[in-house]
Amino acid sequence: MRNLHTTRILSYTLILCSFLFSCRHKESADYKNYILFDNDRVGFVKLAGSYPDSNYLEIMKTVNQNIIFVFKLDSIKYPRQLITVAKYITDTITPMEIAFIEETVKYPPAHMSWKTRLADFGVYDKNGRRYRYKVSFVNYEVVQQVLEEFYRKSDSLNLSKPEGKVQFKIMYYFMKNDLDSVMYELTIGTDTAMFRRSDSLLTRVAESFRFFK
Repeated sequence: MRNLHTTRILSYTLILCSFLFSCRHKESADYKNYILFDNDRVGFVKLAGSYPDSNYLEIMKTVNQNIIFVFKLDSIKYPRQLITVAKYITDTITPMEIAFIEETVKYPPAHMSWKTRLADFGVYDKNGRRYRYKVSFVNYEVVQQVLEEFYRKSDSLNLSKPEGKVQFKIMYYFMKNDLDSVMYELTIGTDTAMFRRSDSLLTRVAESFRFFK
């Protein structure tokens, strides 16, 4: 009986070790498929044809100093799309539900308040996670001078312009455990013609968004 008991213990131990190894291997492989930023604290799945762009980052920071990451996606389906990540830090820990409504829906960021107005916002649950998004209408005529300055600077860096005019900003918001003093914002700018496609793209990115630390 003792030998049988020992054999069972060894079998269970081997099964457990095998399970842990497979989980670790899967996690490692999954980790490699992510674009990481903010000292590897957060990231999202890397899409084919996408890559970080430090040149755009420097220029975009002149528009919003809270932007910490810019990546460009250039493919047949998504030509010259830019997605930015901004990081907002407050002095107090705040529940995500409050931060989303009070800091984003009711009050647009100070750097954009004179250029945009709220077009839509919402919350939805999918696969056990909650997602919060906002869409702002951008008055293109008002920001025309800003855009011209943006691309004047980009000429020296050999940067290409995204397709169409930026008429909308689509944004998703994330906070670790939905209770923190740090909130991340994913943003994509799009025109009316590309709206559905850009919205679908940002949704894919948002649904893969993950905290690693």
